[in-house]
Amino acid sequence: MKAAEQIVDFNLHDIVGIRFINPRWETAVAYTNQFAPALSPLKREPDIIVRFQDELAPPALRYAGLNFAGFTRDAFYLLDKTQGSITAQIPFEKIGQCPEIVCPANTGSIPLLRDIINFTCLSKGYIPLHASAFLYDSVGIVVMGWPKGGKTGAMLA
Repeated sequence: MKAAEQIVDFNLHDIVGIRFINPRWETAVAYTNQFAPALSPLKREPDIIVRFQDELAPPALRYAGLNFAGFTRDAFYLLDKTQGSITAQIPFEKIGQCPEIVCPANTGSIPLLRDIINFTCLSKGYIPLHASAFLYDSVGIVVMGWPKGGKTGAMLA
C-alpha cells in the first residue's frame, strides 16, 4: 500500500495558491516563514504545484549550457552546476496554468519559484512589486526596488 502524500498549501493574498507535495519538514518550515506575512488558508485548487521526489532519474537531455540546464520534448530541467544532477523539472509551457514543478526531496530551495509566482500574478492581472511603504506628512510613499536595494534603509532614514 502506498503511503499518503503529505500536502502543505500556501495561499498568497488570495492571488496565488501553492501546493507542496511531500516536502521535507525543513523545506515546509522555511517557505512557511518566508511566506508568513501573506498567508491564509487555501480554499481552492492551487495555481502552482511543487512535488518533491526521492529521486529524479535523468532522462536523455539536450543541453542548454554546460551543466546548467537541459530539456526533453516534455520538460525543461535545471541542473546543479557542479554535479550536473537535476535540481528541478519545470514545465514552462504551463506556467500561469498550474504547472507541476518536480524537485529532489533534499532540495533546499526551489529554483525560479519567485519568478513563477510573479508570472502567475501577472497572468491574473496583478503586478507583483518588491516595495516598502510609509507615510510622511500624511502622504503615502511606496519605494520599489530589488531585494537588498536599500528600500527599508531609505524609509528609516
